[in-house]
Amino acid sequence: MRALPRLLGPLALVVAFAGGCGGSDQPATVLDPGVTAGLDQRGTYPVGVRTLDLTDTSRPDERSSNGPRFLKTEVWYPAAESARGAAPAPAADWVPAALRPLLPVLTIRGNKLFDFQTGAVRDADVARGPFPLIVFSHGNQASRYQSFTLCEHLASHGFVVAAPDHIGNTAVSERADGSLVFYTDPFGEPALERRVGDASFVITTMLEMSSAASDTFLAGAITAERGVGIAGHSFGGATTVATAARDTRITAAVPMAAAIFEEQMPPLTVPSITFVGAEDKTVGLEANAGSRAIFEGSVPPRAFVSIRDAGHFTFSDACLLLPGLFLADGCGEGTRFEDGSTFPFIDHDDAFALMDSISTAFFGATLEGDGSLGRLLRANPEPSAMDYESVGF
Repeated sequence: MRALPRLLGPLALVVAFAGGCGGSDQPATVLDPGVTAGLDQRGTYPVGVRTLDLTDTSRPDERSSNGPRFLKTEVWYPAAESARGAAPAPAADWVPAALRPLLPVLTIRGNKLFDFQTGAVRDADVARGPFPLIVFSHGNQASRYQSFTLCEHLASHGFVVAAPDHIGNTAVSERADGSLVFYTDPFGEPALERRVGDASFVITTMLEMSSAASDTFLAGAITAERGVGIAGHSFGGATTVATAARDTRITAAVPMAAAIFEEQMPPLTVPSITFVGAEDKTVGLEANAGSRAIFEGSVPPRAFVSIRDAGHFTFSDACLLLPGLFLADGCGEGTRFEDGSTFPFIDHDDAFALMDSISTAFFGATLEGDGSLGRLLRANPEPSAMDYESVGF
């Protein structure tokens, strides 16, 4: 087994989140409006968000959970019309309760931490469904909300997105009793095994919660008629491929800037979109080549997307959540592999216009069976910003 390499180490400073990204103010690319037929824009649904405390009683986890495996899980979903115009949830909701008293004094470069509003309404009613389910897996030492922009976007287009904290592999998370656990389950094959179990458990739990007999807020809200989707970034990209190889309920996969564990990550046997950052210094060119090899061996329909001016953290909201002081790989300026020259990374909004639109079209085509969305994936929607190869759409 060959694993490449340790990922997202700077996210050990997750309690020092801030609202800006350092470096150059000049965007690398300015995209035309209407990327992929307007799917870069929010969908027709307002977005709701809830935090669930899930416990997998079948898996003991004394190391991180001090008991059965505990997964604090964020769920974004299409909300009822009554949520439109309601006050959005503050980002401070994501801070563990034990740390919230520190928020008034936590600043970086003069920015108050978690001092912004999200794009989702806390505990809103769910829209009339049912909707397809997508599980999102975060990176090493990251958090369940590290890619909230993408998760909110998918929910606005009619998907339920569930993202667990992979407890112990986060920088900091909460146990069932509210106590804090820090980074106790480092990057490696054992942590990957636990992450795959987490993803499958979340799928099982969400489907149970959505059954007609359920008395939860998700009763009747989810359909798995065409299967379940999975996406993830970095170590979560590895989790995406490894889980798709084992859980037959998964029928669509989107790994992003994935770490590579060769033995646990065979070519995908379900439709897929594989994202890499052409200037990703965290996983590097070798891991990008590993992602390419998985793509080439996977069944169609499949697409490979290399965003030219993207670094590793381009595929998360790190540039919004973490100070540019210690996260340079995707925030601010970088240096090119080819000649070492300095360049500005692609702007956060431009990067997410690409990821949001392509992911929305892909999951709409695969999980909703919308052939018109699949046809949008045949050609490169933004040749000025990325290299793109599509097979079978």
